[in-house]
Amino acid sequence: NIVNVYAQHARKFERMGEWIERIGWPRFFQLTGIEFTRYHIDDFKNAGQTFARSTHIRF
Repeated sequence: NIVNVYAQHARKFERMGEWIERIGWPRFFQLTGIEFTRYHIDDFKNAGQTFARSTHIRF
């Protein structure tokens, strides 16, 4: 559904992220029919413990 709505409303050669930035998140949820919940909000709680804090590249 998201890809179909994106294809209908995006400008030519516009990436999905650029399209969402242009229309805004409220309009994105409205167009796609996705119900917005509190779980969509990233509060960065304990971010320092969950994100990799090293500059080393791991393979």
